[in-house]
Amino acid sequence: MLIVDLTDIARHANQYVLASGIPRLVAAISQELQRLYKGHDKLAFGYYSNVINSYVLIEPGYTFEARDIKTKISYGISSRTFRPERYKNKPGRYAFHRIKYYARTCAQHLSLIMSGGLPSHLRKYKFQVGDHLLLLGAGWNADQLISHLADQHVIRNFDITILVHDLIHTLLPDVEGRVMLEVFEAWLKRALQLRANILCYSQNTRRDVLRFCASNGIPAPRTHVIPLVHELRRLDPGPIRHEVAQLMKQEYVLFVGPLPGRKNGLMLMRFWKRLADELGSQNIPQLVIAGASGPEDVPDSHFYALTPQVTFIRRPNDDELAALYQHTAFSVFLSMYEGWGLPVGESLWHGKTCLAADNSSLREVGGPFCQYVDLDDTEEVFAKLRQMVSNKSYIAALNSQIDQSKLRTWRDVARDLISFCNKQDTTNTNASELVFEPASKNSPHCSSYQSATTV
Repeated sequence: MLIVDLTDIARHANQYVLASGIPRLVAAISQELQRLYKGHDKLAFGYYSNVINSYVLIEPGYTFEARDIKTKISYGISSRTFRPERYKNKPGRYAFHRIKYYARTCAQHLSLIMSGGLPSHLRKYKFQVGDHLLLLGAGWNADQLISHLADQHVIRNFDITILVHDLIHTLLPDVEGRVMLEVFEAWLKRALQLRANILCYSQNTRRDVLRFCASNGIPAPRTHVIPLVHELRRLDPGPIRHEVAQLMKQEYVLFVGPLPGRKNGLMLMRFWKRLADELGSQNIPQLVIAGASGPEDVPDSHFYALTPQVTFIRRPNDDELAALYQHTAFSVFLSMYEGWGLPVGESLWHGKTCLAADNSSLREVGGPFCQYVDLDDTEEVFAKLRQMVSNKSYIAALNSQIDQSKLRTWRDVARDLISFCNKQDTTNTNASELVFEPASKNSPHCSSYQSATTV
C-alpha cells in the first residue's frame, strides 16, 4: 500500500491557513494521486501523532480536500516541537521549555483519552512489509516522525521515499537563520540514515544532496529526480477583489513572493526606482507585488516615493493569482536560490515569460522560455529589466515562443510518482560523478532544461 504522509501539513494547518509553499505542493500532489487511484484500496493518507506516539491512518474513503485538513486530521497532533538546539548554553531556558513542552503534550494526551480516543475516521497503524511510505512535506517540521520511522523500519522492513525539496538552509544560513540550519541538518542526517529512496524535483537539488553526503561522510543514497510543475493549481479559489480587477485595465509587471529574504523583492524595488528615475515614472509599467508583504515591509523610507508605481496585493487567492499572471506583461523572479521555482513555472503556464536569476534550478524550470541574469552583475540585471520594460514587441515575441506542450502538470508529477513507487528500481548513484559533473555554460549551478525533464 502507498501511504502519503501528511504530518507536516497537518501541523502547519493547526497554526496557519494552507496558503503557500510546501503545504500547497503536498496538497496538490495528494489530490492528483487520489484521482489516479480512485476506486482502489492501495492508497492511504496518514500522519504521525506526537501526542499518542503512534502513526495514524485516515479512513479508506477519505477524500482529500485542502480546506478540511484542520478538521479531519488535527486529532492527536501538536503543532509545537521542542527543539533543544535553540537553548544552547542556556540551561535554565532549556529546562523550562522542555518541561513546558512535555506538560502540554501530556495534557493533550489526557484530553484525547477523556474524549474517548481517536474518532472513527482514524486508526492507529503499524507499517507492514509491502508498504511504501511517501514523505513529501517539510520533514524537519515533524522531526519526531523520523525517530518513529527508524524504530518501525528496523522491525517491519517497509519502503520509505523522502522528498528533499532543497538544501537552502545549509547553503544560505545567514539568510534562512542559523537555528534553522541546525534543525534542518539534524533532520537530513537522520533521514539519510534510514537508507530511504531520496527524491528531488530538480537535478540541481540532487547534486546538492550528494555534495552534502560527501562532505559529511554519509554514503550516497539512492536518488531519483521527478521534475515539478508549471501548472498553477487552484486550491484556494475566491472572488477577485476590486483592486485586482482594476489592475487588469493597465500595464504591469508581476513579482510573486515576499519582499525580504532570498526572493530579492527589495532588490527589484531598487531597480524599479532607478527605472522611474531614468525613464520617467509615466513611462514604466506598474510593479505588482503579490504575496504576504506590504508597504510596511519596505525598510527604506525613500521607497515610498514609488507609491504610484508599485501596487501590493496582499495574500491573493488562487483565482486572483491566476488573473494576475494572465494579464501581466511578464514576471520577474530574482531569487538567490530555489529547489524548483514555482512562480517561474506558473508564469509560463499563463503564457508569460519571466526574467529569472541564473542560478540553482531556475533554468530547469524556465528552459528556453525565460530570460536569465547573473545576480552578481547588477548592471546586467538592470539592463535586461530596462530592455524588457521598454520594448513591448520584444516581450510579445518572447511570450509567443512559449510551448505549452513542454510544460508539466500536477497530474504528470503524480503519474511519475506512481511509476517510481511501483518500479522501485532506483540505483545507487556515485556522488563523486555528480559533484564534478561539468557545469552548464551559462551557470555554475544549473542543469539544462532537457536534463531536468528526461530523468
